[in-house]
Amino acid sequence: MNKIIFCTCLLFLLGMGEMMAQTISRSVIGATGSSNEQLSYTVGETVIQTGTSNANILTQGFQQPDTTVTTFLDPLLGEVNLTLYPNPTTDQLFLDLEGKSHAQYRVNIFDMRGRQVIAERSVTGDSQSVFDVSDKAKGTYLMLIQSVQGKILDQLKFEITD
Repeated sequence: MNKIIFCTCLLFLLGMGEMMAQTISRSVIGATGSSNEQLSYTVGETVIQTGTSNANILTQGFQQPDTTVTTFLDPLLGEVNLTLYPNPTTDQLFLDLEGKSHAQYRVNIFDMRGRQVIAERSVTGDSQSVFDVSDKAKGTYLMLIQSVQGKILDQLKFEITD
């Protein structure tokens, strides 16, 4: 009887050819998480401990480390300090630039769909610019600061509320 069950199971497994299974890869959906080939992080995960033994690594938490070396370069390279306030705002938005007074920058404001909502404005270092957003819809917007040559220096998110 055992031989019959064993042979039946063996034939069943061999006859299937391939078996299907479910897999899940790491992914995070959240407003404060980011993921790309070089960096993956979440906000709100407590401090975790990593244990190692020879070739084994034991970690806790959802985010697991990959062996990746990353380098972050400051696109402004100390050229200018930017301050955008108040955030959130209802009517006016102020952009303070502290840096080289002779430097020229381009500022564009986009909605989250990528549509330009305020026309490009040229600003100089060591200045304060005021943007009237009183006629814009409530929501999240992106201010893009570029050099005159078109190099993206920074992207600042801000919110317009009632």
